[in-house]
Amino acid sequence: MTEFLTVLAFTYLCNSTAELRVVSYDEASDCTFAYEQVKRHFHPEFGIAPAGTRHRQEQNIVAYLAFKQWEKDNAEFVTGMKTEAARLAREAMLPNR
Repeated sequence: MTEFLTVLAFTYLCNSTAELRVVSYDEASDCTFAYEQVKRHFHPEFGIAPAGTRHRQEQNIVAYLAFKQWEKDNAEFVTGMKTEAARLAREAMLPNR
């Protein structure tokens, strides 16, 4: 669970950063990989079906809905994680002193 929470925290940081500025190609790639890991956590068979197929789309939906339910079930914890991610993203935008 610790690895999952680390990856999840990174995805929230990705979201917060993207709300403040355009992310680089490398950042977007890293964020996409993290999002895929989160989906895999909620759907262990995620990624087995070829990309672009109906079965893969179904896997995406199942994983996404399971993740959203987990967020709802852990709303207070998730709010704290998102708040911290937003703070870190804002701090990263501050000029060095």
